[in-house]
Amino acid sequence: MDPLGPFPQEAAPSTGDEGYVKYAGADWSNAEYIYSGSVNFTHSVASGDPDDKSLLIWTRAEPTQIAAVDVPVCVSYAVYTTADASGTPVTSGTAYTSYDVDFTVKVEATGLNALSLYYYQFANCANSTEKSPIGRGRTAPGADTPVDQVGTQRFAVYSCSNLPFGFFNAYGGPVRKESVDYVIHLGDYIYEYKNGDYGNGASIGRVPLPDKEIATVSDYRTRIAQYRADPDLQENHRIFSWYTIWDDHDVADQAWKAGTANTNDTAFGCSILGVCFSDRKASAVRAWHEWQPMRQIAADDKLRIWHNIEFGKLFDLSLLDTRNYDRDITDLYCDTDYIGMLGL
Repeated sequence: MDPLGPFPQEAAPSTGDEGYVKYAGADWSNAEYIYSGSVNFTHSVASGDPDDKSLLIWTRAEPTQIAAVDVPVCVSYAVYTTADASGTPVTSGTAYTSYDVDFTVKVEATGLNALSLYYYQFANCANSTEKSPIGRGRTAPGADTPVDQVGTQRFAVYSCSNLPFGFFNAYGGPVRKESVDYVIHLGDYIYEYKNGDYGNGASIGRVPLPDKEIATVSDYRTRIAQYRADPDLQENHRIFSWYTIWDDHDVADQAWKAGTANTNDTAFGCSILGVCFSDRKASAVRAWHEWQPMRQIAADDKLRIWHNIEFGKLFDLSLLDTRNYDRDITDLYCDTDYIGMLGL
């Protein structure tokens, strides 16, 4: 009898898990075995949340065979100054992932120089010939960098990206023109509706998946994965470093701290989609952290996303949350007149 069971696995490398903090705190650094089969880097690569010394890099390494739930997938990563990812890497290591985080990988690449371009790539630890596309990222200037040294910095700013409304040409434009240095997304990276409720993508092959109003962690993962399969969005993530925050539709319409327009934690609110609001919100937040190359600001507070980046003496980029953490009143359509009286 095979002592390792029917799943493809081999002894884990001695380097351990250098990946960024997992959403649920999973730690594979002492894993005895790793998955030894092939992987697909299903959604290319991405980078985000750069400061003057580090950059988060991201990929998704999905096994092509069934993997044991207690055996992680291991990927290596390397960061270079050369566009073809050749020569001696600036930093490198290994990181583990599993079904628990939808096989996503986030690594904080540290020891980088400010205001510099870097190139990075992932590979399967079990077969180093299986490699991700090469990604590109840019660090931010240091907080004390004089304005003349910061120079001109170009940003693309996006929000409210609804797949069935049409094609994501706006994501592709800066890639083809090399016209920006960084990307900011202000939220509503996805929309939660089923097809036809807020846009109908049937005629253009952009029906949201799953085709229902999403509410579970599986739903949110599937919807984000579909958006990220869009070639323009995927290439924008590969070429530019992103700063991302969320808005209401990253959970659901008019999300606030105790509900949305159609769900809350009352018996009635839980009955609409078969999921109570607190569980729905936790699922959305979990999937967001898994798929976005953004820092988890507080390991014990998954709703804490706000932080500040100082672009030298030129400006501060303040990343805020005005929705999910502590908004205590919002327009739920049944109280529109009252909200209007308050002047909100």
